[in-house]
Amino acid sequence: MYLPTFNNYYIENTHSRIRANIFPNATADSIIKQAYVTMNNDSAFKNAYCKARRYPYNARTLEFLSNKTSLFLIQYFQKIFHNLGRSGPVDDNKTDDERNNEGTNERVEENNSKTNKGENRKQVDLRCLPTAYSTSYPPQPGLCDSCKLPFVNDNGAVFICGHAYHLGCYNGKCIYCEEFYKKGVFKNIDSFLKRIEKGNDTFTLEDLVDSDDDAADDNDVEEETDNGFEEIDELLEILTKLTNEINQIDLW
Repeated sequence: MYLPTFNNYYIENTHSRIRANIFPNATADSIIKQAYVTMNNDSAFKNAYCKARRYPYNARTLEFLSNKTSLFLIQYFQKIFHNLGRSGPVDDNKTDDERNNEGTNERVEENNSKTNKGENRKQVDLRCLPTAYSTSYPPQPGLCDSCKLPFVNDNGAVFICGHAYHLGCYNGKCIYCEEFYKKGVFKNIDSFLKRIEKGNDTFTLEDLVDSDDDAADDNDVEEETDNGFEEIDELLEILTKLTNEINQIDLW
């Protein structure tokens, strides 16, 4: 059995069925007996965790997927490297609700404006970028986001959130991102409490786990494995491209 098949749904569902068939004053022995009865009448739990499954990837397939992923990441970050300093914020004067209605958090659209080289520019929702770009103080390239002074002799660092600080200015936390997350937590808690007060605490279809979909996904993975990634030419092509890209990194 491999990790993707492990699903807590079957465990929680079995616990719920056992609890529904016992009394509050039930003894340990009666609970165990009821569990045996429940399990014997439904083989879903047993099939989920006792049925032998074949791991869908062999060593050659894993090597191919690893090389293909490495090639994609190198090419992707090469594009980012060559476009450093070319991007900038766009003030579209739209609220978060308007962006949500348009689905901009899931869409990347081309802008009509052109760069000096005549290439199409792309407008990307800020929520696709590191957290810093969604805070009240977006990062300023080349400057410390605390004292607003430039970096000298690499005496600072850019953190995973996107903000940059001098080593002496950084106090163990990013104040802008901390403020952003605090506001988000309070906003979500307030929204949750309001939904409870209105009685709107029922489950939706998205809240439920569909085991049929999980089984279908497993079948799709097995079919894809049987049909693809077996050609030697494709393996060699990816490996050759990856080797060339690695050798070209120093020339970026």
